[in-house]
Amino acid sequence: MNDTIHSVTPTNNRPSVAIIGAGVVGLGIAWRLAGRAVVTVFDRAKAGSGASHAAAGLLAACCEAEPGEEALVALGRQSQARWPAFAEELLRASGIDVELRHEGTLVLA
Repeated sequence: MNDTIHSVTPTNNRPSVAIIGAGVVGLGIAWRLAGRAVVTVFDRAKAGSGASHAAAGLLAACCEAEPGEEALVALGRQSQARWPAFAEELLRASGIDVELRHEGTLVLA
């Protein structure tokens, strides 16, 4: 097995980035990188047609966590706190309202 890492000269002195998945996270990352890198997004379906239509932006960090995932809960809580500003920035940049809702989460046992 050859462990050599091969590099490719980036286009216009910008790195090339491949993102696998055109859901909320993949497209959000692509949007953030678009001005700094040559970005290509790959998905087996049309962008945004996967689970994103059902639960886009659903962050239920505290009710979806398993025991031992305290660090993941902390990351999820930080994501929850940042999501409203991201949604507002997206609205300003694109005119698309993601219809962010603030009702909370109901967890049934």
